[in-house]
Amino acid sequence: NRFERYKGHDQLIEAWPAVVDIVPDAQLVLVGDGGDATRLMQKAAASSAWRNIQFTGFVSNATLDALYESVALFALPSRAEGFGLVYLEAMAHRLACIGSIHDAAGEVIVDGQTGRLVNQDDHACLAATVSDLLLDEPRRRCMGEAGYRRLRSEFSFERFSARVNSLLRAD
Repeated sequence: NRFERYKGHDQLIEAWPAVVDIVPDAQLVLVGDGGDATRLMQKAAASSAWRNIQFTGFVSNATLDALYESVALFALPSRAEGFGLVYLEAMAHRLACIGSIHDAAGEVIVDGQTGRLVNQDDHACLAATVSDLLLDEPRRRCMGEAGYRRLRSEFSFERFSARVNSLLRAD
């Protein structure tokens, strides 16, 4: 539905032909079965890169873990994502993340260190960022490792608990 359009799926689909021009075997895998899936599938089918765009529909946790393990990077260039737990999921799998400058992705992703932050509306920049990371495996893996370390140091249960307790003591 139109309430899910902020997530950046449209922008990824629109940018994908430019990604495929640079990385011909690049595959965009969209996971989930949100209310906007049919429209997105139709949009992807009309794209010149339609052969490089896949939709999984709903997947089990085990299948989701397997997908995280098999992909090169994670992208969700959302316009209004909250904190973005999904970035933490990707970081737990040592994936470099692409998020947006338009929302709270910057609270999780350190631009240039654990991934990249992009302008959702700049399809050329989005395509270039995806392509650059796909072509630079050492950099991508370094970002994924840095994201994993950030997850463990900044977003662990212990760290969260300590923050909450310090806030409670402040009152």
